Amino acid sequence: MKKRTLTEQFLYEMRTDIDNKMVSLMKKTSVIRIIKHFPKGGNQAERKAVFYGEYGEILATKEATYLSPVYLRQSLPKRITVIEDNEYMSGKDFNFYGG
Repeated sequence: MKKRTLTEQFLYEMRTDIDNKMVSLMKKTSVIRIIKHFPKGGNQAERKAVFYGEYGEILATKEATYLSPVYLRQSLPKRITVIEDNEYMSGKDFNFYGG
């Protein structure tokens, strides 16, 4: 069996049903925003993907440190916009998103 890359695993999890109504995160998401934080004492930025619904509500967050935004844009349906923030957040703001 072929091993999945982290981005492929991320896409697989998006296609998995999140409730008993057979609705997946992929169906409900309209925007994915990738946020960054540089932890104190760390040497690598942490990233999270924040999933927004049609009306701007936060649906979910997932760890996305090793995620490729370019591959994600190519693999997702065109109706889903992927935004990568170029600014780093403070730890308090970053932790607000959970995940």
